[in-house]
Amino acid sequence: MPVVTRAVRRRGIAAIMCVGLLAVSASSLAAPLRRAFCARDGAGVLRVLVLMPPARWPAGGFRLSVAGQAAGRLRPDARASARLSAHDRQALRKLPARARSVKSSGAEVIIYGRLLSDWRFARAAGMGGVVEGAPRRDGAVSVVPLSRAGQGTGRALSCRIAAAGPPPAPAGLRGEMLDDGVALYWRRLPERAIPVLSFRVERDSEEGAEPITRQPPFLPFKRDETQPAFVDSLVPLEQDVTYQVRWVDALGRQGPAARVRVYALDHAALRPPAGIDVKVSENDVTLHWPKSGNRHTVGYVVERAYLSTGPYEVLTPKGIPADKPRYRDRGLQGGTRYFYRVRSMGPRGDLGAPSDPVAAQARSRDAPPAPTHLKADAGRTRVRLRWEPVGGNVAGYIVERRAKGSAHWSRLNQTLLQPPRYDDQLGPQTGGILRYRVTAVSQDNRVSHPSRTLTVHLLDSTPPLAPSITAAEGGGGQVVLRLRAARPTKDTARIYVLRGGSADDPGLVLGEPLPGGAHQFVDTWVQPGQVYWYHLVAYDRAGNRSADGQAVEVRVGAPTLERPPKPSVHFVKEPIPRVSVRFKPPRDHVAVLVESTRDGEHWLTVAGPTKESSAIDAGPGSGAVRYRVRYRSDNGRLGPPSPAATVNIP
Repeated sequence: MPVVTRAVRRRGIAAIMCVGLLAVSASSLAAPLRRAFCARDGAGVLRVLVLMPPARWPAGGFRLSVAGQAAGRLRPDARASARLSAHDRQALRKLPARARSVKSSGAEVIIYGRLLSDWRFARAAGMGGVVEGAPRRDGAVSVVPLSRAGQGTGRALSCRIAAAGPPPAPAGLRGEMLDDGVALYWRRLPERAIPVLSFRVERDSEEGAEPITRQPPFLPFKRDETQPAFVDSLVPLEQDVTYQVRWVDALGRQGPAARVRVYALDHAALRPPAGIDVKVSENDVTLHWPKSGNRHTVGYVVERAYLSTGPYEVLTPKGIPADKPRYRDRGLQGGTRYFYRVRSMGPRGDLGAPSDPVAAQARSRDAPPAPTHLKADAGRTRVRLRWEPVGGNVAGYIVERRAKGSAHWSRLNQTLLQPPRYDDQLGPQTGGILRYRVTAVSQDNRVSHPSRTLTVHLLDSTPPLAPSITAAEGGGGQVVLRLRAARPTKDTARIYVLRGGSADDPGLVLGEPLPGGAHQFVDTWVQPGQVYWYHLVAYDRAGNRSADGQAVEVRVGAPTLERPPKPSVHFVKEPIPRVSVRFKPPRDHVAVLVESTRDGEHWLTVAGPTKESSAIDAGPGSGAVRYRVRYRSDNGRLGPPSPAATVNIP
């Protein structure tokens, strides 16, 4: 939608206006565009406007008649022409001839728009005029083109005198202050018999209503009502301004005025400073910016924040005078980063948009104090350091380490530490001594004195190498392992034997640990025919555990059943008669059978199998009885019998 400003312009109607004209006035200006409009003004005077291509404008004007009765002639108005600009008068003289030599539908539409919106131009062109003394009759008005000699030429036009009066006052008039002036808005006017495509704006002043639309503006019907219809770019600022707006139809008739009052703000007075210079000193920041140069800028407001996005606090609630664009922010925390922005203040205390933020970091006057209470917790693979945090503008800490006997300190953290804690990951150690110290660094890189030196004794956390099984035997119902500690053997204090059911089974510890120099281990707690897996683990004197040694598979064979020694026998009479037999107790996985005989050939088992060292024959009978023992394995195999022992039973 075109916006008409007060700027003086040539009276060529812009192409965008012409497009709007064609779209809006299609019902009034159907092709070919040859049309006449007639109406009476408030005094009963007849007004006529004729539209036709400039190439066909008649040299002798038009002859008018109302209901067949002569009403006068329509010809160029010298007084209206004198009120046009010199450029418009010259263009108007050349227009018909130029239009006949160069055909342009676009140029024709522009001329139509000018005729419909500028009654003065239409009268100067002889295409519009006021006919005084015309018959006061209803009916059609005949418009006959005349040659230079006053003879009729071409086809006559006719129009019916419109009953509609001047246009009404613009509805919905409102004003809004924009950056480039006061914008006026109003609602579209419904299409009328006499087109209304222009308006008149006046601004009240001490001398009365001042017209500010020197040239009639063009405003089509179909326009975006959200866009300004008129912008007063030369409005006097910082005061109330009253506007009067009237519609003007194509016959030059003005309607009643609509009024609106607007306060004209000077937005330029609220523009933020173009640039802010920053000067940093110890605990202070000084800001400078260029003066506004606008007489309505009365001061400035300075704001500060810790982040560029805010929130910002106001440092100068009463403002800074406009002639002193400078501010010094004192007592700042050295090393802290601050963000500043400045707002311009208008004459009523209103603030404009903030400037772009600028960053500044005040310098510290003193270095931070040295960290205190440095403590260490020495673990098996790391040393954890802690200390008391330093107050103030500390950005972080630097931790340094020095080995015993070294003259140089090594920095451990490449970036500053925020929390007062540091873990020195050393990995497994064999002991030793390390020294530590900590330094504080301020936000502006001022370094404190180092803390006191802390000495840390490291733990021996290096495990010994795993021992190995050099040989394994499973015969005789037991397992015999030959083992050897890894070199250096002095690193191995204890060896544990573990037994499992597979190569991947972590196993269970068997018995008590063996000394580091042990070479053999015998496992009698086995079952003949079973398969077992053995591996070894070593520990040093510091309690460090080695990795698991390689597992060895062993199958247990049947135990060897030796000849038992001769048992001892004894007859016991009370409380009941019985024979007590004592013998050497059997080893694991072996039981004892007690046998007796009277004839020396037939032996009868009287007790067992037992794993005890004695047995009772509760029915010995009488006479001489011989007793012997023999071993039996868990799988039922019998060993040789012992020598027989004889007892006489009464």
